[in-house]
Amino acid sequence: MGLHIEIRNSPTADGREGSLGIPGGDVFDTIFVRNPHKLESLEFCVYVETWLFLIREISRLGRLTNLRNMRVKDSRDLIPVAGTSFSIYKVCALREMTLDGLGGPFTCPWPQLVHLTLAVVSSDDAFAAIQYCSNLESLRCQHLIHQDIWQPDIIPNFVQTFPHLEKIVWESTVPLSPLWNEALTHWFQFPFLRTLIFNMPVKQASSFLFNLPRSISSLSLRVDLRNEVQNRVTKSLGSVKDINILHRVLSFTPLLSTLTLQCDLFFDPELMNLLTLRGAPTDLVPALRELVLVMSSPWSPEASTKFLKMVSSRRLRRGSDIQQLDVVGLIVPDTKNIERWPRVFIDVMRELVQQGLNVVVNVQAEGLVDIDWSAPYRSAEEQEAESASSCEL
Repeated sequence: MGLHIEIRNSPTADGREGSLGIPGGDVFDTIFVRNPHKLESLEFCVYVETWLFLIREISRLGRLTNLRNMRVKDSRDLIPVAGTSFSIYKVCALREMTLDGLGGPFTCPWPQLVHLTLAVVSSDDAFAAIQYCSNLESLRCQHLIHQDIWQPDIIPNFVQTFPHLEKIVWESTVPLSPLWNEALTHWFQFPFLRTLIFNMPVKQASSFLFNLPRSISSLSLRVDLRNEVQNRVTKSLGSVKDINILHRVLSFTPLLSTLTLQCDLFFDPELMNLLTLRGAPTDLVPALRELVLVMSSPWSPEASTKFLKMVSSRRLRRGSDIQQLDVVGLIVPDTKNIERWPRVFIDVMRELVQQGLNVVVNVQAEGLVDIDWSAPYRSAEEQEAESASSCEL
């Protein structure tokens, strides 16, 4: 059986020293000197410079023959830690790598990686690594740190195609850097990408989203329906609304079967109008089978009405080229949002559930909520009165 090692704390000076004379060296010797061939998974939850230096030297000897998965983390408040580089060499079985919070630079046999996660690292270091990852199947980039400096020396001389990449997860609280905006739009191609989770406002990467491959079947986006987000990368878009950007994106994703939308700040009925089927050639995402809505604020009565109309329109049988919506996921800020759903909403949802629609409701930070749609309707006031009565007892 292979070894799976997780290092949670730095070995202290009080630890027994092994043959290499380092803190915790007896443990190091047992794992990396005597049994390196047994190691399959290695995770550092804290940066141990001496150990990682020696592991690098051991990897040069080609002794980590079965190491498949490695993770090194040292992020602190979304800031890379200076002086925390990482290098590993002859690891022929390595397929999965996670680097989180390191200051760089990095050296790794990038072409053999299948799964790569880069979090809280320099945007330029990430770019330099990814362009060599020709065999990736999944890529996750979280909170890359970029400078306002254009570095032409790391720009590729040719278009880089990732023929095996099927999933990208991108998460950030800041706009794409100019380098990454150009790379995702022009230099990198993902012809068989199936899943894209893009957790940043759509306006901050609209040029990339306008050029998604038609192979996309699962898409997750964050939309700000107030249209107040402006940044220097997307000034050319002027006053274009996020809803219009979303319309254009969905117009070019005909195979989309799963759509997740995070609606910042409030829920706009215009979004439901966009997704409603009318039996017209201009209807969007005809293959949609699963829709998930993540909301940060309560619905307006108008939005609730539009939502019910949209879902009902996608439950109708319209021909072989239009798929029926099977799953609706609702993720709400708190339980009060559920308690304030009006009677008409509950009644229509009950009917849709009886007809076979699968409705999944989650409360943020709490998890899945088991709703009995067949139960009699109770208003928010009735539920509050019942709760107060039980507390008195």
